Amino acid sequence: MVDTKEIKKDTRVVATVDAGPLVEISFRGEYWYQCGNELSDYVSQTVHDLKPAGVVMNLSGFKYRWGNDIGSLLVPLLDFQTGNCRPFCVVASGRTAKSLKSLFALMQVPEFANAEYFDDAKDGLEYLEKKLEGGNA
Repeated sequence: MVDTKEIKKDTRVVATVDAGPLVEISFRGEYWYQCGNELSDYVSQTVHDLKPAGVVMNLSGFKYRWGNDIGSLLVPLLDFQTGNCRPFCVVASGRTAKSLKSLFALMQVPEFANAEYFDDAKDGLEYLEKKLEGGNA
């Protein structure tokens, strides 16, 4: 039986561009009611510590179907002083990707609603590299 209370978290610098490091934040496990705050705190601490130019939010090993609080996962990527959002993409597939897309669209934050989704972290990293190096990703 899977312990739904334990979510494995990992962060690693996967590349560096002129603007700074590109960071992959990974979560593995299964969503449980109100775990969004725990995930958001982890993202917030990572952004504070590493000041990434962009983030690959890797949820390929995370099972999510419902629960609005997971929307707080992306809030640390917003800069409320400038109104900008740190470039990011989401790695997820299947039901997790479908559920996240639906929730982020409802949040009415254009950067969240228009997030790019990838099945593979490598593709997400390539997207961010192009976007941050002035490409048309």
